[in-house]
Amino acid sequence: MGSAKPITGQPGLGDRLRMGSATERAPRGSLVIEAFQISEVLRIKRQKDLRHEYQELRIKFARIASLLVQKDPNLHR
Repeated sequence: MGSAKPITGQPGLGDRLRMGSATERAPRGSLVIEAFQISEVLRIKRQKDLRHEYQELRIKFARIASLLVQKDPNLHR
């Protein structure tokens, strides 16, 4: 999978990214890509954290409901 080469014969941005030194060779483009990657990683982390917090709250709620059912015979789940 190669990217289109400019007429000058210099590697394209995609090639520079694959080489691992895009920041040195194409600072503007790579900074935008890096910012996007960071924001994507943070979005995924927030999503995982929220999912984890939701599961913890479900467990706490189930424990509270269980205690209430034990103490109040008229209460049904």
